[in-house]
Amino acid sequence: MRIAWLIAHRRRRETQILGTLTSVGQTVDQITLAVYKDVSPALIPAAKRNVFAHLVDLQQRGQITAHPDLQSDAVFTAKN
Repeated sequence: MRIAWLIAHRRRRETQILGTLTSVGQTVDQITLAVYKDVSPALIPAAKRNVFAHLVDLQQRGQITAHPDLQSDAVFTAKN
């Protein structure tokens, strides 16, 4: 049961992250603040790492682009 819950949670988080991406692009910081609205400020660095991990996966699967390169300070956009 725990594994199923974790997979479902990851998919929900991925959907949230994709929902924040606009045609003008978003940074890891912007995405994190949009997705983790009720998180303690002490947990924001961990949240940013989690968001970036999702973005790396999404970019590798061809669902998003990173400008100029895939790195934590890039601007991310969804592919149409």
